[in-house]
Amino acid sequence: MNSIPTKLITTLFAGAMLTAATSVTAADALSHFEPAAITKAERALDRGLTSQALDILNKAEATASQPRDRAEVYGLRCEAHLERGDALAAINACQAAIETRGGVASWRFHNNLGVAHLMLGDTTLAETAFRIARTLNPRETAPRRNLSLLADLTVTGDAQLGMVTPSRR
Repeated sequence: MNSIPTKLITTLFAGAMLTAATSVTAADALSHFEPAAITKAERALDRGLTSQALDILNKAEATASQPRDRAEVYGLRCEAHLERGDALAAINACQAAIETRGGVASWRFHNNLGVAHLMLGDTTLAETAFRIARTLNPRETAPRRNLSLLADLTVTGDAQLGMVTPSRR
């Protein structure tokens, strides 16, 4: 596997956070119905408090009774691990989120899975995850941008990994 520069991974993740902050989906209108723990974990992640977010999410997992809520716990855990640079833990969390809640809503779990694979230098699995994310939500810019950056990386070997865009709610 190729070694991917940390700067490129950082840019991918930072871009996703910007994308999430500027895009509103239909699910956002219902976010006030989410369990308080999920909201607290999101706020902790927004403030860069990944350890606090992971503590909250570990407790929330035991009480999340609905598949949607469990998937959000896993998805947020994936985001926290990406912020920490722990690609293996991020992959496990993203895969759990995808298994718990598939369909269109899982596009960002697939996108973040791609970012995690790219952090490990596995461009093939990263591309597959980005393509699935793009297929699930063709209007979302993060997967398209990531596929473009990945193409630059594989053609020139000189893409900045920090430009890859992880997804936030």
